[in-house]
Amino acid sequence: MGLEGEISGYHLQSFNFKLADYFLKRITPYCKGRTLDLGCGIGVFTKKLTSLGLDVLGVDGSEGKIEAAKKNVPHVKFKVSLFEEYVPGVLFDTVIAKNVLEHLTDDGSRKLISNIYSWLNPHGKFIAYVPNALGIHRKIGYYMGYSKSFGEETKDGVALGHIQSWTRQKLELDLNAAGFKILESKGLFLKPFPNRMMELINDKICNALFEVANDPMLADLCSGIYIVGER
Repeated sequence: MGLEGEISGYHLQSFNFKLADYFLKRITPYCKGRTLDLGCGIGVFTKKLTSLGLDVLGVDGSEGKIEAAKKNVPHVKFKVSLFEEYVPGVLFDTVIAKNVLEHLTDDGSRKLISNIYSWLNPHGKFIAYVPNALGIHRKIGYYMGYSKSFGEETKDGVALGHIQSWTRQKLELDLNAAGFKILESKGLFLKPFPNRMMELINDKICNALFEVANDPMLADLCSGIYIVGER
């Protein structure tokens, strides 16, 4: 399967690429030095991280995705490993887990967060991004009769292997329990509609929805939430 096939199979829509760019913009001030891209997939976000001049290692449990990542970003080192089995040989300045924690059980995600704490240098940063169970798009879906509760996983989420839903409060509690100091905890993008509809909305409106998401009062209505913890 070629890279285009890998991208299609990985369920990457054009709007997901846009969200990745917004995410990078928010976290750039916290990224430095030796960086672990956990759950790197086919290396799409890994490539964006290298544009910041970071020394990046990509890790993913899928051998097929790692093979595609090596072709997509040939100058970066990649490793095939399940999250729960990964043992780094070095400490990192930055660890990024984008769309990872929702694929783990509650116990599994807490253990991974604790492990990540031990993988960081002093004052190293852990940056996570997860879908928000309380996002306004889910609430709209509930009132339209598409779900039985706000936090019920979407069909797309189930198809992607999501096991648990997240809230900003839960994310903060789990990082604090592992020993992290929370530096930032916010919503990334105020997304009222599904991705297929968002792809039809022009950049000017999307940029405005990104900027308004920076308002702390709107964090819990955003489609996804990100957090930065410091060891």
